[in-house]
Amino acid sequence: MILNKVLLAFFLLFNTIVLAQESITVEYKSIIQDNKDDYGSYNFEKTKLVTNATESLYFETPLDTIVSIGDSETYSNEGMTYSKTYYKNLKNKYIIYDKNYGINSNIKDENYTINWEITENTKQILGYTCQEATGDFRGRKYKAYFSQDLPFKNGPHKFDGLPGLILEVRSLDNVVSIVAEKIIIEESTIKNPFIDSKYNTWDEFIKKYKLYFDKVSNYRGEEGVTMAIAKRYIEVFIE
Repeated sequence: MILNKVLLAFFLLFNTIVLAQESITVEYKSIIQDNKDDYGSYNFEKTKLVTNATESLYFETPLDTIVSIGDSETYSNEGMTYSKTYYKNLKNKYIIYDKNYGINSNIKDENYTINWEITENTKQILGYTCQEATGDFRGRKYKAYFSQDLPFKNGPHKFDGLPGLILEVRSLDNVVSIVAEKIIIEESTIKNPFIDSKYNTWDEFIKKYKLYFDKVSNYRGEEGVTMAIAKRYIEVFIE
């Protein structure tokens, strides 16, 4: 019996060391459905995180779906083919990405830290016991579930900083849902695709987005036609 316990402890330790040296790929289903007013957003995406202990890539592609968003309205991703990439440096704490929301510049964000509070609640996700954490992030309150059996302090989008891999994130206003659907433990090459690219800082982006929002909101076309763009995605850009 003692020998079996020693062997089990050795196996768990060995498995943790191996995982720490490898990369892991997680496929998520990511949904944003903000219909509070005309300034919310809708995104239904397949997303993928490839991470090791020091850096990661996160990819967003449209989920081929049609969704009812009201009594008579629908949202369709049919025929959409975009692909967005996020490079995250966990060691130096920054993220660069090409989802620019109409500003026509990559964005480098160095101020996205979330102050998490870990609770005693747990749930099972894809066979892993995950612990709950709560935190506020740029206009929304979130619950996240992470597994310390997967020793990567990372997660989807800009969610990271917990002592394990985040497999689920949900906003308490029921707008944002990012849930892991598949985990692949493998060795993958991770390189920064934006190494020679120009970018806006987060503060510069917000200033430009507000100007862009005002320009679009003040547009008056023929016969009084108006336009609107979102104030809120996962992050709230304009209060």
